[in-house]
Amino acid sequence: MNMNGYDPEDAPGAPPIHGKGDQAYNTGAHFAVMGILTALLGRDAGGEGQYIDCSMHEALSSATEVGLPHWLYTKTNIIRQTGRHAATIRTEPWIHRARDGKDVLVFNIGRSNESWGKLKRWMQSHGFGANFDEERFDDPMNRMAARGTPEAKEIFAEVSSFVGTLDAEEVYRGSQACGLPWGTVRSPDEAVDDPHLHDRGHFVATTGEGLDGEALMPGAPYVLTASPWEMRRPAPKLGEHTDEVLAELRAPTPE
Repeated sequence: MNMNGYDPEDAPGAPPIHGKGDQAYNTGAHFAVMGILTALLGRDAGGEGQYIDCSMHEALSSATEVGLPHWLYTKTNIIRQTGRHAATIRTEPWIHRARDGKDVLVFNIGRSNESWGKLKRWMQSHGFGANFDEERFDDPMNRMAARGTPEAKEIFAEVSSFVGTLDAEEVYRGSQACGLPWGTVRSPDEAVDDPHLHDRGHFVATTGEGLDGEALMPGAPYVLTASPWEMRRPAPKLGEHTDEVLAELRAPTPE
């Protein structure tokens, strides 16, 4: 929770925000999968299996990104910030309100000269960023967020004004055309209605999950042409196959 929260102006005096969606469990499961795959490779190479002990608390302590190393190495605490990485200083906001009232997350501004040039021309075509042609904006280190430069502060302030003149979908499409990973902040039902995700076959229907009939679930976040994937059933429940596995282990080995 040290990583999750809001800027003071967004929620004055707010406590740390608990991550939703069983994040602790899923983080532990993520590390467990890597441990299982590593142990499987070791068994195939050496012929001997091993017991895997995966601690959810240790997994979480390794998933606090900059929080843990900052404390271990510099004894400094990070600051929770709305919708962006926690840091030891207040950084430029990433979430900005579009004309239609929807929020847009802007990220990775100015890191490459190519994407910066496209963004600059796009904004200038709408009457924004006239001063971005000044030489001081040519250095990527000046443009990058979280470095405390006046150039970055100017860029984000101008971007915020620019975003406010367009609908969120226009900002999303235009930024993607510039090679920038910006996106609209969507609710789950809005994400399910995204035609792009449906065109990619991202959503899959499955049974179970405590629901009658089929439930729509997120599928793989990638498309592999040579090794397509398939979800045939929900993940096994705790103890669901215990009897089946034990019966197989007790079965006599054929000679």
